[in-house]
Amino acid sequence: MTNRIASSLKSNSSASDYSEFEEISTEFQNPGQRATQLNPLACLNLESRETRVEVCGSVFTLKQLIDATRKFSPQMELCRGTSGVLYKAELPNLNVAVEKMHQYSKDIHEIRRNILVRKQLEHDNIVKLLDSCSIKNLDLLIYEYMENGSLKQVLFESSPVVLSWDLRFKICLGVARGLRHLDDEISCSRLVNGSIQPSNIMLDANLNAKLMDFDPKWFTSDDDPFMMLKSSSVMYMAPEYCVRRAKTEKAAVYSYGIVLFEIISGRRFAEIRENEILNERLVSYDRRPLELVDTRLVSYDYNQVLLVMNLAMMCIDSAPSRRPTMFEVVKVLEGERTIYEVSDVEVLEGGRTIYEVSYEE
Repeated sequence: MTNRIASSLKSNSSASDYSEFEEISTEFQNPGQRATQLNPLACLNLESRETRVEVCGSVFTLKQLIDATRKFSPQMELCRGTSGVLYKAELPNLNVAVEKMHQYSKDIHEIRRNILVRKQLEHDNIVKLLDSCSIKNLDLLIYEYMENGSLKQVLFESSPVVLSWDLRFKICLGVARGLRHLDDEISCSRLVNGSIQPSNIMLDANLNAKLMDFDPKWFTSDDDPFMMLKSSSVMYMAPEYCVRRAKTEKAAVYSYGIVLFEIISGRRFAEIRENEILNERLVSYDRRPLELVDTRLVSYDYNQVLLVMNLAMMCIDSAPSRRPTMFEVVKVLEGERTIYEVSDVEVLEGGRTIYEVSYEE
């Protein structure tokens, strides 16, 4: 039967067409395996000519969209996340980002439900979902294009973007606002642990921070309960999840705290976690916290740096009950609440103020 299908497709398509859809379908073969028969996704090329997607008021065929990514070329890859791989798509007079979703689940309803959730989320600090398309085993999400890439690229990799302290503070606040919105809409306890990290924080043309790849927990596979522990996301995971897979509403808060330290220092948390200040588990109003500040910063608001550092310390408290909520974090960063109102604070001799993190077994 497979041979009849292949013959029929060849007879009704030009040689170039057949070569083209075969090339696309090869992308979806299991790694390390060679196709011994026609992949069902070979039909994708034919369907892609009929399927339409709407992007910013313009209509394109699915084939045009795939071609705009150069058939998911590695050269067009923007980043990889927990739910899929993001590619740049160069459409006529328009650039968008296309996420090719991983097939973690064979239940197509789970995939559709995930897409539905994303479509309902609209916020200035969440990357806007423009459209989606599902054919065969191919599920695509089409997002607005983020001109300055991810925070990870700007902080840790070669990037022409220079982040002043004012821009870093703006990013801290933007991420917090995005997380607060997610908490209101789907509850942060349902986010994938470790999904809040610099690689999933995108920056637009004006360096506004927007969250991306914030999967509800139902989308990940339960076949391997330690799947996430094997990935680079483990650094951003709340300890209660790493130890006993406990899902709490404060897991995303912990991840956010790690990101704050990375924004302040310009280094990965793994490189600074042994710093004496963090080992003492306090942040004090003296000159010592300057050790953690990114040396690329030529000037910054010292009190503001300490404020963010104190929030970071509270967010990474090993006791979920002692972490602030994202609502409280936003209020502090916006100046509507003081650090005293959302934390246990001690005033020491000499007027110094410290926040001490408690560790629960």
